[in-house]
Amino acid sequence: YDDNEPKLVGVGGAQNIQRIPQRNCKIKIGTAEKPDSARGGDYNLVHCTEVGLWKTTEGKTPQQIVRSACSGILLRPNTAIVYESTANGTGNFFQIEYDAAKAGQSQFDFLFISWFEIEQYAAPVDDIVEFATWLWKNKDNKNTDSNREESGQYLWWLWEQGATLEAIWWYIQERAKYTDHGDMASEYPSDDVEAFVHSG
Repeated sequence: YDDNEPKLVGVGGAQNIQRIPQRNCKIKIGTAEKPDSARGGDYNLVHCTEVGLWKTTEGKTPQQIVRSACSGILLRPNTAIVYESTANGTGNFFQIEYDAAKAGQSQFDFLFISWFEIEQYAAPVDDIVEFATWLWKNKDNKNTDSNREESGQYLWWLWEQGATLEAIWWYIQERAKYTDHGDMASEYPSDDVEAFVHSG
């Protein structure tokens, strides 16, 4: 590593290719709007982001975009293809690929990251003993006082899934922003079933 050496260097006249001298590699950036810009490379990593939002339009499908972006990568050690996204509904390319990976029907592995596994989604609890006691006492309570909160039973389920008390407290605060569980679950799903069902 050298502070004085440039971190990114343009390659010829191409605007979508950068070279990283200290790693002896190139980065090529393409978009779903112009998928053919990713063709013609020999890649070790392809990261396709927000694939759940990719639309089928005249002359372009998510499958064509992926084929264009990923055709230059071989199934061998030290290579990876990543499809990453919020769910954005059911029946789309992302859900089909996720379900196939989960069922062991594709060459991909599936990975779901719950909102509570992301460190920023937590808030300090003023009296953690009082909150933990409340959570325990309400673990079987299916009722809520408004459409802007979750039941004690659901919050206890979050605890059983691995959410910390601080994460659950954050969830309670954030949930007050939404009038419907589905809206909250769409943005902050707790498991993959919730992600796809509520985003659809």
